[in-house]
Amino acid sequence: DGFDISGPNDNHGEDIIIVDCALEADDTYYGFRTRSVGTGFGNGRWINVHPYHQAAATNRMLSSFLVETSGNQFIGCHYEGGRQCLIDIGSRNHHSDAYIYAPFSTDPMAVMAGAHQYLQGLIEDSVPTGSSCLQIGTVGLGLFNSHLDVTCVTAATNAVVVTNDSGRNTGTLKTVGSTNAFTGTFNDTTRFTIQRPNNVVERYCDNLGIGMGPSAGIANPLHVRGAVVPAIIERYSADASPAAVIVRKSRNATLGSHTVV
Repeated sequence: DGFDISGPNDNHGEDIIIVDCALEADDTYYGFRTRSVGTGFGNGRWINVHPYHQAAATNRMLSSFLVETSGNQFIGCHYEGGRQCLIDIGSRNHHSDAYIYAPFSTDPMAVMAGAHQYLQGLIEDSVPTGSSCLQIGTVGLGLFNSHLDVTCVTAATNAVVVTNDSGRNTGTLKTVGSTNAFTGTFNDTTRFTIQRPNNVVERYCDNLGIGMGPSAGIANPLHVRGAVVPAIIERYSADASPAAVIVRKSRNATLGSHTVV
């Protein structure tokens, strides 16, 4: 790896620039890594760390950053290059003013898993066709009780890939060019908003069962599920439209004086 931190706790580093950092094979190493050893070493403060490749490099990083430890602060770092720009599978890590860009694959640019995580920053430019901005959780590790606030100014296929949402997450992702708002399934205790160029909230998922679309899995502008009284919508008679409200149930039921199916 280019810069490998295996301890002790409470490291502090500023203005660390890492260029073409290894002679290892392509996709086998990391630019900057906080390595979990035993119980793991963390609580570092890292300011303006920037791993990257020169244009001629052919043995490129698997990820620009791999964070395996906990309690770290990353301030104003550039997460550039690699197959993925950021993979954080620790906990209680804080990424602020993050600048995430220029991956070399279609894998999601930033992957956040673990518990009590925070990510705030900008994702942009040089995204290969078919890629995604942000991945929530990994196959073996969910994201729990975390907050993500990201602006994605690139034409990714999916704004968010939900791989493993363990719940109680909050956040906002604003994107100017993603084809799809998200793919996967949000936990019912998560509150996450995705906003695309039409300024419509694409997804709001919470324990009230409210979704707004259109997006994957939500075909209608407003979708309410699982409530005793699903929705009350009032309109003046002059504005009434029979097609404005559709009531659906999984089986026949009586609603007021009408039977609905």
